[in-house]
Amino acid sequence: MITKRGQGAGGEHVRLIKGVALEKGGGKGKEKDVMPKGVLIGPCRLHQDSLGYFLKTGGIVDVIINTDDVTAALDVVDKESPDIIVLDEEISQNTSGLVRDIVSEHGDVPVVILASQTHSSYVFQAVDSGARAYIEKSKIGTMELASVIKEVLENNSSSFHIAMDRASLSDLSSREHRRKNQVITDKELEILKHIADGCSNKEIAKKAFISEQTVKVHIHNIFTKTGARDRAQAVTIGFRKRLLS
Repeated sequence: MITKRGQGAGGEHVRLIKGVALEKGGGKGKEKDVMPKGVLIGPCRLHQDSLGYFLKTGGIVDVIINTDDVTAALDVVDKESPDIIVLDEEISQNTSGLVRDIVSEHGDVPVVILASQTHSSYVFQAVDSGARAYIEKSKIGTMELASVIKEVLENNSSSFHIAMDRASLSDLSSREHRRKNQVITDKELEILKHIADGCSNKEIAKKAFISEQTVKVHIHNIFTKTGARDRAQAVTIGFRKRLLS
């Protein structure tokens, strides 16, 4: 299930642990306040420090490490078993691959992606990688981020949360509708098979008896219809959808 959010969300911060709201205060008969532990990974020190301060002082997440060092962060994940990971996509040129590796090793720890890219293909990659939320960081404020993080923590399932402004959400919905209703043509499938064989555009043109420019047009159409960002991902999607064998 995909949950889309298009507006800012306010409201009082509620302390959560494994999705259970705990009472504030430490009197007799009350549970001790315990914030869920979080790991922040991102390249911008100023942004990361501000985010970490907000999450911790707001009683949302106890940030146990805030770093641009992916290896160090994953070492902490191994040792501390945090409740959530917030990952800025700019930390890696292959964010979906990084998330997939994290999910493979720590499948019970939800990953939230802070993103600057709003193209539908990036969102679909996030879904495929196993992330639990995709947040457009340039349009969404801290209160909305806090709301999404709390939803992810309390909804320990396969739900996927998207937080973008209305224009981006509308564009995403339109792209997804077009993508679902587009069919790969026989020629495009032929081109995709050549790509899977590792052929260059020049080699494909020779095999398919078309110009290299026409090959580029077909590849562009394949990317659009599959939601792929590059040739490798197009081939992966082709096998997953049984277009290739």
